[in-house]
Amino acid sequence: MRKETLCQPVVPFLQGQLDSEELSLTHRVVTFRGARASGEKGTRMQAVILKTHLGEHCPSTYVVASTSTMNCRAGKDKDGCLGLGAPKAQAEGGTQAVEGCYQRIIALDEAKINIGETQEPFVDGGGRWGLAYPGWAVSWQGPSGCFRLKAGIPGTRSTEDAVSTALYSALTHLDKSNTYIRMLLIDFSSAFNTVLPTVLITKLSELGICTSTCRWILDFLTNRPQSVRLGNQVSSTLILNTGIPQGCVLSPLLYSLFTDDCAPLYNYNIFIKYADDTTVVGQIENNNDLAYRKEIHDLAAWCATNNLSLNATKTKELIVDFRKSNSGRHLPVNINETEVERVSSLTFLGVHISEDLSWQQNMSALVKKAQQRLYFLRSLKKSHFSPGILTSFYRCIIESIMTNSITVWYGGSTVCEHKALQIVVKTAQRITGTQLPAIEHLHHSRCLRRAHNIIKDSSHPSHKLFNLLPSRRRYRNLRTRTSRFRDSFFPSTITLLNSTLHR
Repeated sequence: MRKETLCQPVVPFLQGQLDSEELSLTHRVVTFRGARASGEKGTRMQAVILKTHLGEHCPSTYVVASTSTMNCRAGKDKDGCLGLGAPKAQAEGGTQAVEGCYQRIIALDEAKINIGETQEPFVDGGGRWGLAYPGWAVSWQGPSGCFRLKAGIPGTRSTEDAVSTALYSALTHLDKSNTYIRMLLIDFSSAFNTVLPTVLITKLSELGICTSTCRWILDFLTNRPQSVRLGNQVSSTLILNTGIPQGCVLSPLLYSLFTDDCAPLYNYNIFIKYADDTTVVGQIENNNDLAYRKEIHDLAAWCATNNLSLNATKTKELIVDFRKSNSGRHLPVNINETEVERVSSLTFLGVHISEDLSWQQNMSALVKKAQQRLYFLRSLKKSHFSPGILTSFYRCIIESIMTNSITVWYGGSTVCEHKALQIVVKTAQRITGTQLPAIEHLHHSRCLRRAHNIIKDSSHPSHKLFNLLPSRRRYRNLRTRTSRFRDSFFPSTITLLNSTLHR
C-alpha cells in the first residue's frame, strides 16, 4: 500500500547560478508499506519523491531521497517516477531480518540549492554540495539532511578495466624475447587529505574548466568545519582548507584531474591510475631498466612538488620474469632513499597477482570466502526462507564474490580451479533448491558484455584492440605466442566474440 501527499515546492532557486535554465521542483511524501509472509502488518518507510525540470539538458528527473538505500529495490510510482520500494526479499514475503533497512525520511523545511554537474547520486553527510561530470544535478541542504538530485549516466569504467589493461600491457611485452616486467604499486599517505585546493584550481583552469565552476569547487573545498564525536562527547570545531572530503562522489574525479599531469615520460613505462591507486608498469628489454628507474625518480619528485606523500614502506614491487637466465638477480628500486620491498604476489584492485601470473592464490581466496558464506545460506535455509530469497542471497553475497573481476582471471586459471568454483555453485543449488548459472556461463556472458561496452565506447583505452576485418563481420584476432597471453581477456574475448558472430 502507498499513500501520497502532494506538497508545495520547498526548495527555493538560488538566483544567478544557472542563468539559462528554468528550475521547477515539487516533492511528494510517499509511504511504502511492506507485507510479511504471515500477512501481519508490515514496516512503513517514508521517502521524498522529487521532480525537477532543467530545460533541454534534462527534461524530467525523478529521485527518491533516502537516508538508507542499502538493500532497497528501485521502482516506479504510477506516474513513472523512479523511487525506492521494499526490498525484493520483503516483496516476496520477507521477515524482520530485512526490515531494518527502512528509515523514515523527514521532508526538508528550509533549504539551499546549488546547480552543478554530477556523475552519480550521493548523500553527503557533511551537508556540502559538489560538482562532477557528466550530467546536470541539483543538490540542496536543509535542517533534516542533505540530498542530491541527479540526471546523468553512471561511469562505465571499473577495476576490471584497470587490471585487464595492466595485464595486457605486461603480457604483450612478455611475448617478446629477452624481456621482463616490473610492476610498482604505489601507496600514498592520505592522498585525498593532502590535495591543495589552490593547486587543484590552477590545474582545472589549465584543463579548460570555466571560472565559475572552479570557484564553485574552491568554495566546496575550503572553509570546511570538522569535529570528532565519541559517544556523547564532541570535540571543538576546526576549519579545513586542505584536502578533498572522502566519501563524496566528486572526490575521485577531482583527484583524477589533480593527477592528470602525472604521466610517464618514457614509452617503456605505463601508468595505471584508478582513483588514488597508481601502478607503474615497467617494460624492460635486454636488462636495461634505466628508463624505469628514472621514471620512479621523476614520479617521486612530482609528488613532492604537488604535496603528495609517497609511502615507500608500503609501496610494493612485483617482478615477472620468465627467462631461464634471470637467476633472480634484479636490483631493488629506491624511493626517497628507502628500498622498495619486492614481493612474490600482491593485491591489485582486489585481484591477487603472482609473479608467475598464475591464479592459484586468487582462486583459493575466492573459494575460501564463498565457502564461508555458504554457512549463512544454510542458516537462512534452516529459518525456512523461501527459495527466491535464498537465491537472491546467493546471487548478492556468494556469486558476486566468485565472479569479482572474473573476466580477468577465469580464462587463465586451471581446470581444477574451475571445478573448485563449480563445487560451491552445486552446493548452493542443493541448499536453495533452484537451478543456478554455471561459472563458465557467467564468464562468457560477462566477457561479451564487456566487449560490447568497450566497442561502443570510443574513448575507452582498449577500444583500439577491437578492429573489424574488411568484411565488417568479424574482428581481427590478436597475435599471441604463448597460451598465457592467448587465454587472457582481450585475445580470448575477441575469439569468443567472433564465434558468436559466426553463428
